[in-house]
Amino acid sequence: MDLIIIIHSIRENLAAGYSPQEAADLAVHHCLEEGILKDLLRKHRKEVVGMFLEEYDKELHEKTLRREGWEDGWKTGHANGQKNGLDLASELTQCLLDANRLEDLRRSTKDKKFRQKLLKEYGIVK
Repeated sequence: MDLIIIIHSIRENLAAGYSPQEAADLAVHHCLEEGILKDLLRKHRKEVVGMFLEEYDKELHEKTLRREGWEDGWKTGHANGQKNGLDLASELTQCLLDANRLEDLRRSTKDKKFRQKLLKEYGIVK
């Protein structure tokens, strides 16, 4: 568990824009302050930082950050798109029900072009 904390701390420091050396040094300092792996880090601080720097792959790290960012953006965009789509569909449904256009409502659930025409007709979209 303690090892996970130091790795997490290094990753956070990298994401914050620190160089690999700075990220590792800051993580070790943080762990020492918190009493995490204190004995090991006091005795082998340079070796721990050196091991990280030898194993650190900047290209892989940046690729991982991009992938995580893309996934977060996709999830947010997807959720917003679904909400917006549901809001538009609900508004159109209400307009068609109010106008007693039940056949148009049925057709709009199957015919995308027709649905878009109705959305424009009612001023729901431009």
